[in-house]
Amino acid sequence: MARKRDNALLGHPGFPLVVFAALTFGGCIFIAIAKLSGVNPIVGSGIPVCLMFFYLGVSVFTGKLRLHDEQTGDNLYYMGFLFTLTSLGVSLFQFGSEGSTETIVRNFGIAVTSTITGIALRIFYNQMRRDPADIERTARHELADMTRRVRAEMESVTREFADFRRVSHQMLEEGFAEIAVQAERNGEHIRSALDKIAMESIKPVQEASGKLSDALKDNFGQVESQFSSIAQRVEAAADLLDKANGSMSSSVSKLGAQADSVAMKLEKVVVPDEVLKNDLAPMVKLLGSAVAQYAVKTESASQEQQARMTALADAVAKVASGVERAAAAAEKTAETVQAGQRLTEALAAVVQKQSTDTSELVATLAEKSLQVSRPNHSANGPIAIDPTPPVMPPASVGEEAPIKISDTPHDDSFETLSGTPQTEKVESPRRSGWWGR
Repeated sequence: MARKRDNALLGHPGFPLVVFAALTFGGCIFIAIAKLSGVNPIVGSGIPVCLMFFYLGVSVFTGKLRLHDEQTGDNLYYMGFLFTLTSLGVSLFQFGSEGSTETIVRNFGIAVTSTITGIALRIFYNQMRRDPADIERTARHELADMTRRVRAEMESVTREFADFRRVSHQMLEEGFAEIAVQAERNGEHIRSALDKIAMESIKPVQEASGKLSDALKDNFGQVESQFSSIAQRVEAAADLLDKANGSMSSSVSKLGAQADSVAMKLEKVVVPDEVLKNDLAPMVKLLGSAVAQYAVKTESASQEQQARMTALADAVAKVASGVERAAAAAEKTAETVQAGQRLTEALAAVVQKQSTDTSELVATLAEKSLQVSRPNHSANGPIAIDPTPPVMPPASVGEEAPIKISDTPHDDSFETLSGTPQTEKVESPRRSGWWGR
């Protein structure tokens, strides 16, 4: 706390004035007391001179008064002049009738000592003070020297920046070349992996289509053999029906002819009524029963023939429905194969698009790197840079194609530069045959 108070006191704006006033008034009071009390004149003039030297030391060496150089010299001069006037005033106050001229002259000489000391200290202090013009000239020389040094440093920094820019540009070119090569290699690996995936995904479809074609061939062979056997049976049944119909028609015609002949004979024969009632009635009854039995047999044969035809028609309908199911299964299998082909084509298109996007991205990165490495050059001269970007070989799905890698992070889906993900969902083909439907 005491140190803070001392610092506050020394830094006060009125501290230089207080010191000057205290030393000046103290010296004047000491001179008056020394003159009135009859102290030795040498001691009476030496103390004010010591006060003046003390003020000079405080002003110069301690630097606590914070005054201008001209003001410090003037204060020394004014202090010595005030001491002189004080000594002369006290001497004139002591002068009386009994005083001699020698005493006055001696007191005047002692009083002038302080004035001489003040003037000498002022001249000495002003001679010690540096001229502002010299200070300005020295400052200008130092500023010029510092300017030259700063310019030299700036030139060296500019050269270093040029070297750094050249090295960084070379490193960027090499890095982009390596990136392009690595991107091309990655494109090769991705394309080969996608080709393998496509081939592996097509293999089950091809195997299923081959098995299905074999099954369809076997099925069609069985259907054809069944159709041929059914046709043979139908032909045999038709022959039997024709024979049966022919035999029935011949028997009916014979029966009709016999009935006609019997009727004609009966018409010619004149038989009494009693004979007809007694003799011919049983014969007519037998003939009617035979005709009825023959009609029943004919009807049962026709019903059996109709049942056979119905069973044959049902068998033909079942075979037709089986053929239709086999055809539907073949159509669905063909649709599955076509869907697999479409998925493969879409996958190839996505791979090709990804390759073109990657090539465009590599070209864009190369152009941006060249634009960044082409800033305003310093006075050392421009740096020649070849603006031609690295040329990537064109490619498609089957050929060598540049691969473009997107700037944004991706998940497991293909994505173009527009940001629209294109995810291809490949379903495993359903292996089904006509026998499972």
